[in-house]
Amino acid sequence: MLMRIHMLKVGSFTEGKYVELPKKYGKRKAYRFDLADQHIVCSTLELENVSSRFFYDSAFTTNELAILKKLGVFNLLNYKFFKKFFVKIFVGALDIFEKLKIGSNDYLIKAEVCGEIEGKEVTIESVIFGSNNTEITGNVASIIANKLVENKYSSGVHYTEQLFNLDDILSNLNEIEYKYEVKISN
Repeated sequence: MLMRIHMLKVGSFTEGKYVELPKKYGKRKAYRFDLADQHIVCSTLELENVSSRFFYDSAFTTNELAILKKLGVFNLLNYKFFKKFFVKIFVGALDIFEKLKIGSNDYLIKAEVCGEIEGKEVTIESVIFGSNNTEITGNVASIIANKLVENKYSSGVHYTEQLFNLDDILSNLNEIEYKYEVKISN
């Protein structure tokens, strides 16, 4: 069976949607973001509809960026003068945020899948979260690299979800503290 897959380009910071997160984070508004993963997962897993959503640590920052996007302020980035100006502001803001310890090194990834199981509509939500984003990113990259060296895979370009399942990765995060939750509802 051949499945027709539609690749839809979306604007960043559009279509805000409230998402339920673990208690520490509460309910947050996440915005569409045209990240590569939604296109890759859509084709590699032969799914009809995949969307990526995004938010920053600060709900205020996330919402302000969405407002600026809606007002068209980011269209000014098409002009060299404004692009240089925004880069200076952005770099300066990052420096201030670092000095004031604004933001965190927390990470959170949530996946939500809606579909049918045995004729019933089902939603499965999974979320992994914790602190030290850089440590877990480096460890996951190391685990994948080691697995690629240790095993023989067919030549070509492969994406992580084509070669490994989540348990292959999580079972090797020996000294990394993280939380993983799954919720199934109908």
